[in-house]
Amino acid sequence: MKLFLGIGFVLFFAFVSLDGQAQQRRDSSFYEPLQRLGLKPIVITNGRYYYGELRLKNANSLEIPFYEMNDFEVNRRYKKYKNLNTARMIVGFIPTIYFLYGIGGGNFSNRTYWSVFSVGIASQIGFGLLADYEMKGAVKAFNLGLARNRVGLVAQPLPNQSLAWGVGFSRSF
Repeated sequence: MKLFLGIGFVLFFAFVSLDGQAQQRRDSSFYEPLQRLGLKPIVITNGRYYYGELRLKNANSLEIPFYEMNDFEVNRRYKKYKNLNTARMIVGFIPTIYFLYGIGGGNFSNRTYWSVFSVGIASQIGFGLLADYEMKGAVKAFNLGLARNRVGLVAQPLPNQSLAWGVGFSRSF
């Protein structure tokens, strides 16, 4: 029993705390994608996701718009969502593994099985709630990225081979 609880804690901390440490944060002040004309806002209504006016089957369908935006915060939150969903699926197999271990000749106890089963269900619910929280954060960051104001210097080439300098402001969405 303690072994399975220990495995659950290790999986939880491995997926939640270590997933963002492998990436380096890039300085986005020098790089902004120039065209986001094809991207549409994402709306969540009653737990259903709409991209533009198209209803999506699940949140995994948002992978392409998220990666097309190429925003650090959106990609980080989406990867965290995928890791939490993977952890939820792995934790769901722990009672099955214990049951097969018990049938194979190991010490099997109904009390221990139901304890492992209860902890597995609670962990799946917890991982599901955390995954939904991360997906909603990714959608919020995505929509804010579409509506982001941009102010900066503009250098426009002129027909006489010189540059016209000025201040530019753009708002998309």
